[in-house]
Amino acid sequence: MPSVSHGSRCCAPIRRCLSSNIPCRCWGPSGNSRFRRCRTGNWRWPAGLRFTPATLDERCAMIRFPGLSLLTSIRGPFAFIVVYRHCLEALGYGASLHENPGFIGRGEFLLDCFFILSGFLIAMLHREEFFSASHRGMDARTVRHFLVLRIARFYPLHLVTLLVLGAAVLLVTPNTPGTSFSGEAFFWNILLMQAWGTVPTLSFNYPAWSISTEWFTYLLFPLLALPLNRLNSTRSQVVAIGALFAFMAAFVVLHPGRTWAIQLGWGALLRNTVDFAIGCLLARLAPAALHWRLPRGVSWDIIAILAMATAFLGVRFYLPDVGVVAAFTLMIFALVLCRGWLKRFLGQKWIVYWGDLSFSIYLIHALVIMAVNRLVPSLNPGTADGFLVYTVIVLAVSTALAAVSFQFLEQPSRRWIRNTFAGNPRLVARAA
Repeated sequence: MPSVSHGSRCCAPIRRCLSSNIPCRCWGPSGNSRFRRCRTGNWRWPAGLRFTPATLDERCAMIRFPGLSLLTSIRGPFAFIVVYRHCLEALGYGASLHENPGFIGRGEFLLDCFFILSGFLIAMLHREEFFSASHRGMDARTVRHFLVLRIARFYPLHLVTLLVLGAAVLLVTPNTPGTSFSGEAFFWNILLMQAWGTVPTLSFNYPAWSISTEWFTYLLFPLLALPLNRLNSTRSQVVAIGALFAFMAAFVVLHPGRTWAIQLGWGALLRNTVDFAIGCLLARLAPAALHWRLPRGVSWDIIAILAMATAFLGVRFYLPDVGVVAAFTLMIFALVLCRGWLKRFLGQKWIVYWGDLSFSIYLIHALVIMAVNRLVPSLNPGTADGFLVYTVIVLAVSTALAAVSFQFLEQPSRRWIRNTFAGNPRLVARAA
């Protein structure tokens, strides 16, 4: 049985058929020149790919969906937009952003894009455990492995940033920390439950509210996978996606704030869960889309660009919340299926690496903003030049710290947690 190898090391065998575009024994130089035999008779991973998947399951997904790396690529610029918006809010421009949003003002919907991306990637990389015919429902060992892998992905950096910020609060304002920096808020942040309605306001490392809602969705995911696993036809999956958007529209109409961009309480948990479920359904729908025929002159690259333009124009010109989220959803779906010029551009190594750093940038930048506000008050960000310098410093320092964190904190701690607690070698290899 063939296996895929990366470099000179061969990986575990892949049990797939030709219809899924995964290499099997009948593939070879005559059938597909991208795969070559290694000395053991197995097939090697094509060395020419710009994106280098780290695990067996990522390699399987990349063979089938070469555009999957683009979902990593877009995270970098989107994270920068979030940082820029938070710089504006830190300088007191938050109210004016809602009155005149411009290109950035309603950037909170980029978080919906991240939530959908998360659902898509997790459903794609964990499809055999939760979305296969052999899935028998709630299996304690599988659920444990899944949750350990998720903790390994995001908790080490969250814990470090929280401890650093907690120590800074004790040093600067030991007697009057306020609600956002109270001992109770610190406790709920440690448990990643600060956005579950336990704290009345954003607290400590405030961007981590989205990580808190993601953690809720991860705990819910094994149960959520049960009904989603029954949607096996393209029609049922499309209908389910439409139903979720209809629910989203009804929620916005009935909500007192008339918005989907909720950051705390049950509304935030519901927002993340619905977005995550949409991403899971997109992952289930994607294999069928490989066989769809588009009209002449239309490609997934063009659809992705148009969807992205629609999303950002919708942010600028007050497109309804559901319309903005729908545009981001279509963009994600199209990016995965891209095989042309857009894939070649976004698949460049430096853009993919920028996307790899996006999580670190997202969690670190609030600490950088607080530090810059306290340590460099002479920047005078009220002027145009001062604000430009202020923003460049925040972005540069956040990116530099993110690179250090990614290399020396996130990756080593991730490997250690997986190897120590995940147990099953097959599941340890996953890197969702």
